[in-house]
Amino acid sequence: MILSLEGLKNKEEWEKAGVKLPSYDVEKVVKNTKDSPVWVHFGIGNIFRIFIGGIADTLIEQGLSDKGITCVETFDFDVGKIPMHASRTIQCKPQIKPQCTRDF
Repeated sequence: MILSLEGLKNKEEWEKAGVKLPSYDVEKVVKNTKDSPVWVHFGIGNIFRIFIGGIADTLIEQGLSDKGITCVETFDFDVGKIPMHASRTIQCKPQIKPQCTRDF
């Protein structure tokens, strides 16, 4: 079993292993979300995975939404390396590119 969009298509293998798969078309939800995002969440840690992600999955499963969540991770090891001076502040306006890279 491979955990990927392609691997999820092998439903029998997942069900045999006792894994419940989404009843919705995951690829369609991804496309809908990219085409017209409605929900952005900053910081995708454990609380997100347990609560917020579960809410979104339930809404999609019940047919109440056809879009997922656009997640933005704000943690960056380089943030601590930026020198800060009392006389100035640093403002960043991140731009997320389709390739999931960023420019400031």
